[in-house]
Amino acid sequence: ILSPLRGGLLTQFFLLFPRLNKNTMAHQYFWATPKRVWAVVLFFAFLVSSCVTSEIDTHDNAENSEISDMIEGGRLYDNWWKDQEGAEEPQIDHPLWKLQTTNKRSKGATWRCKECHGWDYKGKDGVYSRGSHRTGFPGVLGSSALPVDKLEAILRGETNPDHDFSSFLSKSTIQKLAKFMHQALLDMDQYIDSPTKQLLGSVDLENGKQVYVKTKCSHCHGEDGIRVAESKKEYLGTIARGNPWEFIHKTRFGDPGEIMPTIKVKIHPEETRTRMPSGEKSGYTMQDMLDLV
Repeated sequence: ILSPLRGGLLTQFFLLFPRLNKNTMAHQYFWATPKRVWAVVLFFAFLVSSCVTSEIDTHDNAENSEISDMIEGGRLYDNWWKDQEGAEEPQIDHPLWKLQTTNKRSKGATWRCKECHGWDYKGKDGVYSRGSHRTGFPGVLGSSALPVDKLEAILRGETNPDHDFSSFLSKSTIQKLAKFMHQALLDMDQYIDSPTKQLLGSVDLENGKQVYVKTKCSHCHGEDGIRVAESKKEYLGTIARGNPWEFIHKTRFGDPGEIMPTIKVKIHPEETRTRMPSGEKSGYTMQDMLDLV
């Protein structure tokens, strides 16, 4: 607290009260006068308050930065080359893709984290245990138990050279993806019944409508949720019913990349954002997002 008092501020203080630091009549008078005493008290109180406020602001900024990194990591998990400036979609299959034969996708799709580990983060033990997305690769739900630096090492291929993303992702990008896996993964089985794709527990439809309005979802998607969709399978209602895990993930973290120019034409005239907003950043609870589904 006292370190900021050195230098300019302390010098200005003594200029305000000349010869305060000498054993003179002025010095004695200064300390004997209540108004002057209170002036000193208030001055130092102001300095201490400024120091404390500065520390609080620094802490808040650091916390906001951590949240922003986690949110961006969620978008990277979805599709990292759309969300990382300057990145290009790989034109070869992921080196590990050859270990499976059930998922027929190729090239860029094989590099998406979600394609192996699923929107529910459980890989072969979750929704991707069946269907065209099945690969047999494990999930990442247990990653939250690992420290960020260990997750970064895994993404750099230090535990398996075939899982090395360092030639595609920058150091800071790898760190954000690791923070997402460490901080943000949720066991979706507590919210969604996998066989039926129905939400578990009660929901508040009226609150869901309010969330839709407050987040300005309708500015892009329209009141019926179909405005920017290029096909029926991209209607918000279609995704919410058919793949609630994807819907919740994108609601929490946003959609990777900027809004396409063709879509911007359809956006509300007052809308200036360049990407889909994040429910996490907007301060919505998990219940709010379930109500939105």
